[in-house]
Amino acid sequence: LGGSVAFETKDGKDLLQEGREYGARIQGNYNSNNSLEGSVAAYGKVSEKVDLLLYHHYVQKENWEDGRGVESFGTEGDVGNTLIKVGYDISDVQRITLSYDKLKDKGDYAPRPDFGKAYNQFATGNYLYPTEYNRETITLKHEVDLGDALFLQTSIYSNENQLERYEKRDGVTQPVRAVPAGMNRYEGLLDGLVQTKGINSKAQTNIQTGTINNTLTYGALYDVQSSKVKWSGQQYGKNEEAKTGALFVEDAIHFESGLIVTPGVRYTNYKLDGSYGKIDDSAFTYGLAAEYPLTENFSLLASATTLYKGVEMVDVLASNRLFTATNTNLKAETGINKEVGFKYGSNN
Repeated sequence: LGGSVAFETKDGKDLLQEGREYGARIQGNYNSNNSLEGSVAAYGKVSEKVDLLLYHHYVQKENWEDGRGVESFGTEGDVGNTLIKVGYDISDVQRITLSYDKLKDKGDYAPRPDFGKAYNQFATGNYLYPTEYNRETITLKHEVDLGDALFLQTSIYSNENQLERYEKRDGVTQPVRAVPAGMNRYEGLLDGLVQTKGINSKAQTNIQTGTINNTLTYGALYDVQSSKVKWSGQQYGKNEEAKTGALFVEDAIHFESGLIVTPGVRYTNYKLDGSYGKIDDSAFTYGLAAEYPLTENFSLLASATTLYKGVEMVDVLASNRLFTATNTNLKAETGINKEVGFKYGSNN
């Protein structure tokens, strides 16, 4: 709603060809610019009501070359991603799924991976930091499908992101970051942990009033995000916590002429307890979209959406974590997104 994007993985039974009880897929890719990857998936019906999906994807990447043939710097590493998902049909109108997702990214990476080769070599020379990033997500989802009257999805989730990076240049004369007195500023292990736990619920109801059809989408969410960072086993900066609660509703109004007008509103409450102090903020955001078909295959689109993003926690990699000044007057990011376009589709 209002410009946000949500995605979800397929269930095991969704991947089956008609009439099949199980299936599998193996895929491999070779990139002439120094990378290999492959994936394997197995899926099927364990019983009449239970289905299963197993998936693993692996990437091996070297230092690639840019358009001028110059080899990049600090991009060599290995990435693996595993997904296990089990679904159970409680009844004809209810279903529950449990999924586990694990990602591991390990390699010798540049100190500033978000910058290019030239900046990293200018700022820190040819030094690389052994880095390991792990992400683990567990999601329990419940669905109720009563047709036009109600389609309800509720998810409880836990997400954990951990980054470990050993920072060292020459270990003697070149400090790698600011640290408290008595700690080694020339080398050490940076260990950052960010956890997010929450629940969200989204429902959809179709209501027919004369020649106008209303598709109502409404729901709520609540999550708690925490951040903890250590340097060589000792706390590095303040532990932080952010809590977000939101309510939202939109109505896609379908007129007999084919025109669809969709107004929406969202209320967000955001509380941060961290390096900047305690911030308690809230805001309403709004959206309005329209779609009008000129022909059976061609439609015009237009929309406008206001935006809101609360003050973020300090980045795990930030070297100024120890010296961030308290500032409870910091304002949230706000804005407006406007879009115009067209949609074309053909069965040919």
